[in-house]
Amino acid sequence: ADFSAAAVLITYGALLGKTSATQLLLVAVGEMVIFTLNEAVGEKVEVSDVGGSIGVHVFGAYFGLAASRMISHRASHQTRLSNGL
Repeated sequence: ADFSAAAVLITYGALLGKTSATQLLLVAVGEMVIFTLNEAVGEKVEVSDVGGSIGVHVFGAYFGLAASRMISHRASHQTRLSNGL
C-alpha cells in the first residue's frame, strides 16, 4: 500500500491544475488497482528491483503522463468542437 500511494503522489504531480478533486480521486483508485497488477506481473517475470523505487517512480511518471494526455486531449477536442474546427 505504501508503494502504490507513492505512485499516486507522483502521478498527482503531472495532473495538478488540470483536474478536479473528484477526477484525482478516481485516478487514484484506478491507479492503485493497475499498480498492484503491474507489481504482480513484475514478480511473475522476476524483475529485479531491490528497493522497489524504480518501479514505483517509472509507473507513477508514465501513468501520470498518460492520464494527463487523455485529460488534455479530451478538453482540447471539446474546445475544437465548440469552436467549429
